[in-house]
Amino acid sequence: MKYHNIPTLNKDLYESGDLDRTKKVDFAYWGASWKDDRDQVIYDLYDRKDISTTLVGGFLHLPETDDNHIFPWARDWRDLLPIVKSGRSTICFNWKDETATTSRYIESLACGIIPFVWCGDGFIYDKNNTYNIDDWQRISSVDEFVDKNNELRDADFLKFKLREYRKNYKKVLISKREYAEEFNNRMNEYVRS
Repeated sequence: MKYHNIPTLNKDLYESGDLDRTKKVDFAYWGASWKDDRDQVIYDLYDRKDISTTLVGGFLHLPETDDNHIFPWARDWRDLLPIVKSGRSTICFNWKDETATTSRYIESLACGIIPFVWCGDGFIYDKNNTYNIDDWQRISSVDEFVDKNNELRDADFLKFKLREYRKNYKKVLISKREYAEEFNNRMNEYVRS
């Protein structure tokens, strides 16, 4: 439902003047710090001089700079969207199961942010491709991410990729009505059991 609801919030915040749609930040990330290899990828990006970052959540221990901004947790999308909306891209991590996905992928598309997915050491994010992910979005190194993100600095290219990835995702997205039907079916099952 986030893909259906975030754009409505996006419109409301923009009309109220609380949302800047300008893409000024190379990498935006919202979430926890895990104290594992995922953090190292984020720290490596944060330390690069050729990329700007906005981190929200578990990264308050990092020092802010002119190009790197840190924000505390913002779980409500009315607070989170104005912080991350200026980002061009993010990275989705999932190292538990190759068939699993993350909500960050859907959230980023709804926010107008290109979602890259981390793959490496024989691990493929969303191996079954349930989100209809383009191969260009699959990255396995910080340098590869930076190279592709640099391409997104071209506003026309960013818009083209965003349209393409939203179109790809809409091929597998279920409607609000289908979500409601699925919810009702599951609730009926629980009530009957």
